[in-house]
Amino acid sequence: SPFYQISQGGSASTSPSNRCDPIQFDQLIDEPTRITGTSATLIDLILTNKEENISKSGVIHLGLSDHSMIFAIRKHCIPKSREKVKHIRNFKNFNANDFLTDLSQMPWENIAQHDNSNVCWQVWKSLYLQVLDRHAPLRRMRTRGNSLPWISSDIKGWSRPGEKRVKINTVFLDLQKAFDTINNDILLTKLDLYGLQKPSLNLLGSYLANRTQMCSVNGALSGTKLVTCGIPQGSILGPLLFLIYINDLLNSLEYSSTRMFADDTTLTVSGKSIHDVEVAINHDLTNVKQWLSANRLSLNLVKT
Repeated sequence: SPFYQISQGGSASTSPSNRCDPIQFDQLIDEPTRITGTSATLIDLILTNKEENISKSGVIHLGLSDHSMIFAIRKHCIPKSREKVKHIRNFKNFNANDFLTDLSQMPWENIAQHDNSNVCWQVWKSLYLQVLDRHAPLRRMRTRGNSLPWISSDIKGWSRPGEKRVKINTVFLDLQKAFDTINNDILLTKLDLYGLQKPSLNLLGSYLANRTQMCSVNGALSGTKLVTCGIPQGSILGPLLFLIYINDLLNSLEYSSTRMFADDTTLTVSGKSIHDVEVAINHDLTNVKQWLSANRLSLNLVKT
C-alpha cells in the first residue's frame, strides 16, 4: 500500500489527495498511522467517492504497537425506499423425487436436432422450465427497504450475543517484535503451500537472504551484521508477507472468532456462563501458544 512520510509540521510531503484527485476519490486519513522514535508515516488510507456518507473518520492510537488503527463511521440514514415486487419460486410443496421423474420424461432428444449452441440452450431451458414451473411455480412478493451492504454477517453476529445477554470474553494479543522475528524458511514454505511458483519463490528467497544491517551513533558506523530473520519494514511487500505468515493462525482456533489488524489479534468467545467462556478461551490460548512456538513467534506479555 502507498505510504507517506509526515514532516514535523504534520503535513504529508507527498499529499495522498494528489494521487486520489484524478480518480475522483477522497482520502479521509490525515495523520500518521505508524509512529516510531525516528519517523511518523501515513501507511493506511481510507478512500471514498462519497465523503458526505461518512460521519466521522480518524486514527486510534491503541498503544499496543507502533502501528495505529484507522476507522470510518458510515451514516446509516437512508431514504425510504419504494415498494418493490420480486418473483420468487415457491418450494412449499416441492418433491425432489417427483421433480426428477418428470425431468426424465421430457423429450431431451429434441436438443440434438439443432446445430446452433444458442438454440440448443434455449430448447434445454424451455424444457427445464416447463417442469420447474409445475413443481416450484413463481409467485409475486412485495418488499420494502434497502439492503445495507456494509452490515455484513460478521457485524450481525457480533450484535447477537449482546441481544441474548450471553457472556463474552475478549483477549487482545500483541506479538513481540513480530516483523523482526519472521522465520524466512517457514515463510517460503507457506508461500509454496499457497501455490506460489518456483521462480517467484526463488526471487523472494533472494530478496530475503543475505541482508545486513549496521548502526549509526553520532556519525560513527558500526560493522555490518547479517540479518537471519524478519522482513523489511516500511516496504510494500513487508505487510503482505507478514499477513501471509500469520494467516493460518486462524486454523488453530476452535471456539474464538478473530479480528486481525497487522500484528494485533483479538480473540472473542461467547457462551452461556462464565465457566464455559473461560474454558473455551483458555483452550484456544493453548492452541495459540503452540502455533506461536511452531512458527518462532512470541507474545508481548506486557501489551497482551
